[in-house]
Amino acid sequence: MWKKLLWTLIILVFLLFWTLVKLPDDRIRGHLLTFIESTLDSQGIELRTESSELRLFPTIRFKLVHGILRKEGTAVGSFDTFSIQPHLLHSLFSSSIHASYAVEIGKGKASGTLSFPRSFQKKSSASFSLDAVHFNIGATGLPSVLGVSAQATLDGTLALEMNVWNDPSTLIGKSALRITGLITEPQSIAGFSVPKLEVDSGEIIFQAQKGTMTLTNVHLSKLDSFKDLFLKIQGDIHLGQNLSLSTLNLHTVCALSETAKKSFPLIDTLLSAGKKPDDSYAFAINGTFEQPIPTPEGT
Repeated sequence: MWKKLLWTLIILVFLLFWTLVKLPDDRIRGHLLTFIESTLDSQGIELRTESSELRLFPTIRFKLVHGILRKEGTAVGSFDTFSIQPHLLHSLFSSSIHASYAVEIGKGKASGTLSFPRSFQKKSSASFSLDAVHFNIGATGLPSVLGVSAQATLDGTLALEMNVWNDPSTLIGKSALRITGLITEPQSIAGFSVPKLEVDSGEIIFQAQKGTMTLTNVHLSKLDSFKDLFLKIQGDIHLGQNLSLSTLNLHTVCALSETAKKSFPLIDTLLSAGKKPDDSYAFAINGTFEQPIPTPEGT
């Protein structure tokens, strides 16, 4: 009896394995690619790829090769490879969908994990992690999707987790990102004409826990050697259940080159109260995101 049952199980496992092996992967790849293309198309983005790959064993992985992203007919981004690997067991026993991803552009790479709620209920959680090595964020097209024309290279790590979906007060995580070669092209942002700006380097270092985000070192350029823009932000943000009502306790210093100031003729008038002898502007920012209250300091 046991011998017969064992052989039956072996045959069933073999049949299951053979069925999976014989799955029409071309059809599956086609469905996955169509889903990705239609999702991007709903955001006004067209995706075209040279090829795609689907691996079922030992783990499932879907990979796109040599992709180009277009918006309104203009190429806004590209990648050499993009792959995603779902974490089936983790997703099966949780209220969120979990996966790993990797993007390669030239010699740069970004990889990490992400999770998002199945139904976006209030009690669901979400997370995102990033490990970047010489990664050209501008080449991905993400800045263009956000309405900004910019290029920059990222190195470092970022990890964020929101234990309750859409509740910033539950955010935990940290960032240790370095930015190099930041260039913004002449453009209009929020109704303001912004000239071309170049920033050699910068850092985004913060930690979030127990409802507070501490900005340890967020800066662009160095004050004694900046080209177009210097910016430094330090302090705390006390996160509320609504981001717009989160309270600010920040100290900021910024400076613009003479060339950049020509595009902002009223900058000295607007920020004169916080102007320092070195031509930088220093303000404490309190209040909330919705109603920030700037106070001159260090004059």
